[in-house]
Amino acid sequence: MLATILSAGGLFTGPAAASATIEVATAAQLKAALGAAGPGDTIHLADGTYTGNFKATTPATASARITLTGSPRAVPTVGGGYGLHPNGASYWTVSGMTGANYDDSWVDVKGDIALVQDNTGTRTSNDGYQTHTQQSGWGCGTVFRGNKSTLTGATGSTQLAINVTNYSTACRTTVYSSNTVTGGKGLTDIPVVP
Repeated sequence: MLATILSAGGLFTGPAAASATIEVATAAQLKAALGAAGPGDTIHLADGTYTGNFKATTPATASARITLTGSPRAVPTVGGGYGLHPNGASYWTVSGMTGANYDDSWVDVKGDIALVQDNTGTRTSNDGYQTHTQQSGWGCGTVFRGNKSTLTGATGSTQLAINVTNYSTACRTTVYSSNTVTGGKGLTDIPVVP
C-alpha cells in the first residue's frame, strides 16, 4: 500500500500493516488511495477540487470500515457520470464533502452497509445519491444521514436527493429526516426515519 500511495504523490501516515490515514490533495492521489485503502483506513481529502469519476472496489468489514472524508471545501466534481462509485465496496463511510456537476448522481452506492453522512451536493442532472443492486446484497443496508442536496435545475427522470432502486425486507436502506433537499421532486422514494 505504501508504494502505491507514494508513487501517486500522496502522503501516508501510520504503519503499513495497521489502519492508516491517507492524505490526498489531487485527483490522481484520490484515485490511487481508493485503490490502495484497506479495512480500517481513512482517506482524507484536503480542501480543493477533485475532477474525475472515482471508483472504490475494496470491501471493508463491520469492525474496520474504510472512511472517505473531507471538509465541505473538498469538492469532487466532473462534467459527466458518477462522482463516487463504491462498486462492491462494502462497509464504507463517506462523510463531510461536497459533490458537484454530475450527470447522474454524486454518490452511486453499489456495495452494501455503506454510511453516507454530512455531505453537501449541488449541480446534478438527476439524483443526489443512488443505491443499486447489481449483485445480490449490493446496495443493501446503506444509511443516509445529515446530507444536504440541492437539485435545482435537475432534469432527469427521478430528481430525488436519495434514489433507492431496490427496497424490500431483504434489502433495507435507511434515510433519516436529517437529510434535506432543495429543488427536484423530493427527498427519497422510501419511508423516512425520524
